[in-house]
Amino acid sequence: MRWWLVLALAGCETRYGAYLNIDGDGNQIRYDHVQLYFGTKTSRTDIGKPSGPVVGTVFDRQFDPSDQFDVPPNSDGSKATESSYWLPPTPENEGLAYVVAVASKDQTPVGIGEILDFSVEDGVVYKYDIELSPYTLAEEWGTDPSCIAWAHEREAGFSTIAVVHPDDEDCDGRIATADCNDLCPTGAAGCMNRGVCSGGANNTCGLGCTMGSASCTPEVCTPTATCSALCAAAGIADKRLECMLDRTPDHLEITVDTTGTPALPCQDQFLFAPYAAPCKNPIIEWVDPRVLGDYKFAISESSGKCAVHLSTATNAAFVGAHHILVSIDPPNGAGPRPSFILGVSPRAPTCSSTAELFTFQPNGSLAVCQ
Repeated sequence: MRWWLVLALAGCETRYGAYLNIDGDGNQIRYDHVQLYFGTKTSRTDIGKPSGPVVGTVFDRQFDPSDQFDVPPNSDGSKATESSYWLPPTPENEGLAYVVAVASKDQTPVGIGEILDFSVEDGVVYKYDIELSPYTLAEEWGTDPSCIAWAHEREAGFSTIAVVHPDDEDCDGRIATADCNDLCPTGAAGCMNRGVCSGGANNTCGLGCTMGSASCTPEVCTPTATCSALCAAAGIADKRLECMLDRTPDHLEITVDTTGTPALPCQDQFLFAPYAAPCKNPIIEWVDPRVLGDYKFAISESSGKCAVHLSTATNAAFVGAHHILVSIDPPNGAGPRPSFILGVSPRAPTCSSTAELFTFQPNGSLAVCQ
C-alpha cells in the first residue's frame, strides 16, 4: 500500500514522509470519494486525449490500488470537505513528482486539485495542501487504471498536464509496441491511428501502421511534403499532415457561394472526378481541425465520381478554408491507396440564380507511392 488515510494519530505522533491535505473548504466542495493520479517526470510533451491531441507536460502514472478510496462522512452525516493522507518515505514514493486529486460526490466528479514537485523523504515531514477547484476542463479516460489530462491557468500560463500509462500513452489498452498510434485513443477527435512511413528505395511517403517503430509499409499515399524534414519535426502524424497542407497550395479546390446571416453554403453537395481517376471506395483519412465551426464532410462513390456532402448541425456560419485528405482504391486494385487533398471555402455572399453556385479547380495531382 502506497499511502494511508489519516483519521487520527495517537497523541502528538508524527511520521516521516508527506501529508497531503485534500481541501475543499475554500470552494465548499463536499465529496465522498477521491482518486489520486501520481506521476513521475518524463521529457515527453505530446498528449493524446479523447478530445484531440495537445502539447503539454506528461507524467507517467504510478498506480497502486489504494490510489482510489472512499472518504468517511462528517460526524453529522454531511459529506467531507477535507481529509488528510500520508505518503510514507519508500523508494517508490520518493520518485513521485506530481499528483492530481479528483474528488467525487455520489460518483460524479466535483473537485480537482494538484501539487507539482512535491517531496517525500525519510527523516523529514512535509505537509501539502491540495486545494480543490470545481471540476472543469479535465478529461479522465481509458482502461483501469484510467488516465487524466487537466488544462487550466497555472503560474506559467494556461497549460495542460497529463498523467498517462508509461507503456500506453493513449490509455486504450494497447501497449505502445502493438499500437499503430499510441497518441490516439479509440474514437478520439483530431487524430488517426497511423504513423508516417517514409524513405525506402522508391522514396515513399504515406500513412501506415508503425507499431511503435520508425518504419512501416504505406497504406495511404500522401503528398511528399508530409515526409519533408520540416514536417517530420512536427512530430505526430496529425501535426505532420497540418504542416504538409500548409506547404501544398496546389490541390483540388471548391469555392461555393454563401447567403444569409449566418452565411450558409448555397450548395452542400458536390460531384467531381479526382484528376480524372475513378473515385472507387473513397475514404476521408484526415480532416484539418484548425477551422472554426461544426461542419462535417461525408464522401461516397457515385457513377465513378466522388460525391461530397457538407453539413452542419447548428447552422454555423461557413467561414475559412476547410480541407480533407481523401484516399481511393488504387487503379490496379493492389498496393497503397492514392490520395488527394480537397479544399472547400466560401466565395461570393449571394446565391446566383443564373451562374454556377460553386467552382471546381483541379490543381495539383494525385498522391501516389509504392
